[in-house]
Amino acid sequence: PAALSVTVEEPEFPVQPVLSLSGPGTIDQCSGLRVEGYVQSARAVSYTWGCRNDDTLDAYLQGAGFGGRLTLPSGTPQMTSLDKTYRITAQATDFLGTVSDVAVLRIKKKEAPAPQLTFAAKKIKTFVDRAIHVRATTEFSACIAQEAVIYTWTQSSGPDLPSQTFNTTQPSIYIPEYTLTPGEEYVLKLKVEMSSDPSKMSESEVAIKAQQRDLVAIISGGSSVQGSVQSDLVLDASGSYDPDESVDPTADLTYRWTCSV
Repeated sequence: PAALSVTVEEPEFPVQPVLSLSGPGTIDQCSGLRVEGYVQSARAVSYTWGCRNDDTLDAYLQGAGFGGRLTLPSGTPQMTSLDKTYRITAQATDFLGTVSDVAVLRIKKKEAPAPQLTFAAKKIKTFVDRAIHVRATTEFSACIAQEAVIYTWTQSSGPDLPSQTFNTTQPSIYIPEYTLTPGEEYVLKLKVEMSSDPSKMSESEVAIKAQQRDLVAIISGGSSVQGSVQSDLVLDASGSYDPDESVDPTADLTYRWTCSV
């Protein structure tokens, strides 16, 4: 068969990659560092790393050629200052050359040893009819012996969640369905401290975005309804509903009908 040449052009409106970062909010002078980049893409993406407030670390990250995972060895010698919060940045570029917004992760390198907290994702998107379970992992560096710790959850921003949500001493928290408000973002903070020495502590935050869905309009009978000149035509949209409403999904709805031929 004859060869066929096909030119594939880039889309007129390319979809921008959405990048999120996950890593500890605090490390100590014995810890290593691992930061994960997440992009929802069917194809491989490339990453560019940097640091906004430290030239030494910025130069190292830009030249190291990390992929989606940034790793620094124990002691993080590239982070030369103690008790400093580093603003690590990343951007992702897909195969079409479309670049994501800059994602920033703040990591404090403490002089005093402390356990590290890491969430699988720093921002979670969900819907209000779904219960969610948020969990952090705890790691201990060589500077500190592993022993009993105390976990404390608080809320940093967003509409107030029920107080019983935070009645837990575990590194995980459960939020039942229909607890969140559609369209709102909630920021929760988890603190871990050594039971023998509360000064050895660290904190990390996670954001939860309750996405708002469109109303669902339904006309009984489907997309095609047959009528007759001998009888009234009745169109019934009472089955329409609000998917984010738990008590009465049909309450407070208003309707507007149009006709096109």
